[in-house]
Amino acid sequence: MPTMTKRYRLFDALFKYRMKSHSGSIVVTFIKPPTPWNWSILPTRDYETGFPLHKVEIHTIQIIGNNPGINSTDLAARMGVTKSAVSQTLKKLVKKGLIQKTHLLVEARESALELTDLGWKGFHAHERFHTQIYEAVRQHFGESFEIKLDTFSIAMMDLNNILTQYSQQSA
Repeated sequence: MPTMTKRYRLFDALFKYRMKSHSGSIVVTFIKPPTPWNWSILPTRDYETGFPLHKVEIHTIQIIGNNPGINSTDLAARMGVTKSAVSQTLKKLVKKGLIQKTHLLVEARESALELTDLGWKGFHAHERFHTQIYEAVRQHFGESFEIKLDTFSIAMMDLNNILTQYSQQSA
């Protein structure tokens, strides 16, 4: 699977190519989404923890909350990042008191990851945040929401498959 940077370059290349043709307006809408979709530039939110949390931090909390006892190796695999990147995020979350590590007796080098009470507070606030977004979108589209969501999902999966095939050919 291509990295996010490589995938972005593919999207960018496709966007530039489609801009040259006037028939690409629909593809441009999906390929070059509005700025709020660029998650890397979103402001931090505290999710009721009292600490500013970046996207990667709150999503790390979400994965740990959904998989209590997960270790850093499995966490890195689920997030699609290196163990080193996960380690840096975990250090920040431990320092903020949002997660705790419990060394496993079987393998002392690995730790089971758990949320603290404050981590669970952030987890639930994040769940509510996503529910609010989902409900706002559902209300905007009304009765056609499910149909539009299915159509969008299929189009994005198809586009992802095309870009994955392209990136494998050009690698």
